[in-house]
Amino acid sequence: MTIALRHRMPLVLINSLIDGGGDPGVLTIDQRVWLGGSTHRILHPLPATDGRLTMRAIREEMERHRAAQWEVLAVIAPYREHFLLCFGMGLAARFDSYATRWSHDIDLLVDSLASGERIAEVLTQHGFSLDEYRLVDSDMEVADWALDRTDRQGGLLHVDFSCGGISNSVSWMPTLRLPDVFEQRREAVYGDMMCYVPSDLHQIILIAHKAQRNLIFDARTVSDIAILLKCGDIDEAELWSAADSYRLTGATSWLAGQPWRGSSIERVIIAIASCLRPDHHHTRQMAKWLYSTIWKP
Repeated sequence: MTIALRHRMPLVLINSLIDGGGDPGVLTIDQRVWLGGSTHRILHPLPATDGRLTMRAIREEMERHRAAQWEVLAVIAPYREHFLLCFGMGLAARFDSYATRWSHDIDLLVDSLASGERIAEVLTQHGFSLDEYRLVDSDMEVADWALDRTDRQGGLLHVDFSCGGISNSVSWMPTLRLPDVFEQRREAVYGDMMCYVPSDLHQIILIAHKAQRNLIFDARTVSDIAILLKCGDIDEAELWSAADSYRLTGATSWLAGQPWRGSSIERVIIAIASCLRPDHHHTRQMAKWLYSTIWKP
């Protein structure tokens, strides 16, 4: 479970144990292991018996969180023409075989500043508070929103969305702009809810960019790329052309498990990031220096 938590995939492990005949009410883990990961921080506190938690309690709480996320999406569903559901929840909606993919938060792309402001307004009317707003470029309409809602039991719902591109206030990488992302969007259905998601190619670029930006090359990210390559509508030549144009060739080939296509500097950065904690200050400083002085975007 320690490894599953590190790679943000505890639900995958629990479901695999159940599929193998394990009883989630009998299988337990040390509460200290659970609290050593990041997943518990957004969930309700779980009751422990003699310092141990049952897999059933963990699974039920994670499923409750997922249901709450889809309730949030139902609130903004009237504006579905103006946003795309990205990353984990977008993949869960896109592929039936990946519907159990669990996400910590909700990630969206919106088509304009006006749409972003309207969605933020609707969410605040439903108990969310605006945690962060950054107008990155007013001329290009590039902006980021982050909203949170905490319930009485301590559960946290977080929504991130961006307009005009993907940026990060602590990143050394330039804003990722995908000008045709809305033109090439796809319809997807989760349960009885219809939504729009980026094209499979755009999802790969978004995931690779996020991995490189945040220095997170974990098993969950590799799994996300794998489902897109296996079940998605991907033209290989178009994929590598796009990866090269966004300077994501190394990250994409690493995540895809394919022969290395990037520079030696990229390989060093990703290799170190794969071994160290992605939020480690020295890891970020090392990568920032390498990118800015040796491998200049």
